[in-house]
Amino acid sequence: MTGMEDWALVDAIDWNEVWKAKKDRVRRTRKGTAPQHRWDETEQARRYAREADQGYQARVAEEMALLPVTPESRVLDIGSGPGPLTIPLARKAAHVTAVEPAAGMVAVLAERVGKTGLSNVDWVEKTWEETDPDTDLQGPYDVVLASFSLTMYDIRAALKKMDAVSCGSVYLFEFVDGPLWDRMGAAIWEDLHGEPYVSGPKADCLWNVLYQMGIYANVLMRPLEKTYRFRDPDEAFAFFAPRYDVRTPGQKAVLRSSLAAINQADDGTFLYSKNSTYATIWWEKTDS
Repeated sequence: MTGMEDWALVDAIDWNEVWKAKKDRVRRTRKGTAPQHRWDETEQARRYAREADQGYQARVAEEMALLPVTPESRVLDIGSGPGPLTIPLARKAAHVTAVEPAAGMVAVLAERVGKTGLSNVDWVEKTWEETDPDTDLQGPYDVVLASFSLTMYDIRAALKKMDAVSCGSVYLFEFVDGPLWDRMGAAIWEDLHGEPYVSGPKADCLWNVLYQMGIYANVLMRPLEKTYRFRDPDEAFAFFAPRYDVRTPGQKAVLRSSLAAINQADDGTFLYSKNSTYATIWWEKTDS
């Protein structure tokens, strides 16, 4: 193949279809895993919120420092979860709208907003794909963001909608390499299920989709340390088992063996920690 043919092949790649193909592969190989990590369950959402409070302070601070939010800003937080960014954003902005499909996450978000006394937050209990900008949102928004929540199948359509409801800037936060739970899954998946682990699309694919849309986004790479903390190995097992579709005695033995490598901290809890890299991808909205 000539150099010219090589470039023609590269130019022919539709990165939105690459994103979809990666999503399809993940769905096929993980069809038995718990959907959305059971975030519809309030107790699971509360656990996530506690984990975010303990372990996400540095990441949240980094993201908040990058977001151009002023007291006059209207902000849209897509895939907000229980509000690790929604609440600090609401303390700085005029108004924040959170979009979150999981009932448990929305319930915890409502609890946490209520405890703060903030009155400038509303939420939409839908996926971003289901959200109707005309009836569900109060746009346009000065800042639109999606932090590690780009689960959409048709990412081009999702990004086009984000761009459309923004009158200022759009910020996306996504992994460059595998997050902690992804790496752990890759290490044991074949022993659990007899087939290789498949990872979903990440920041590289995302940037290429934007490029093909004519959006030449900025990129900033940062390290990210993630730590899971558990009271004991049984709690760790209960947390990871549904994520990796662990059901049979043999699968349970594989997972418990893997969790045996967890470090015990001085306070008696069990820690599982790894470093990864994430990207901030952002662009300013233009009228062109």
